[in-house]
Amino acid sequence: MDNYDFFNTFVTAIAGNAAIESWCVTQFGAGTKLNVFADVTSAGLPSASDMPYAIMHTPGVQKHQERREQNYSIAVDLAINKDALASTAYGNLDQPAGVELVLDLAQLVIDAVKASLPANTVMGYSLSADTLGALPEVYAYIDLDFKTELTLGMDPLG
Repeated sequence: MDNYDFFNTFVTAIAGNAAIESWCVTQFGAGTKLNVFADVTSAGLPSASDMPYAIMHTPGVQKHQERREQNYSIAVDLAINKDALASTAYGNLDQPAGVELVLDLAQLVIDAVKASLPANTVMGYSLSADTLGALPEVYAYIDLDFKTELTLGMDPLG
């Protein structure tokens, strides 16, 4: 499997995921889907009108013949547009409603990726969210890391 085949496994898994689609309809209304961008150019960056969206960045790859493994990393940017502040049970606490929602979306993306992992591949990730001071826009960032253990006779550099 080449790098882009590996990448497309996850792009298509996210774009066609029923749980993500259902979540988008529940949160943003009928007909809303997650817009998935398989990488973007600086001239073609999505805007607030494209939200909710996911940008899947072209994977990095590291191959090592001695350890017989391949390591991939894919960065994912998520963005939603949700009302700026949510009231809480405390009279003196307001917080961006979208932060919790974008983290929920991130978990759905992670679940879709996990469900489509190729054989002999393990995954890890790091996740963060931020408003970047641009409320009501809220963003999440996921760094997905994969390791594929190769079997005897497979050339990791091939």
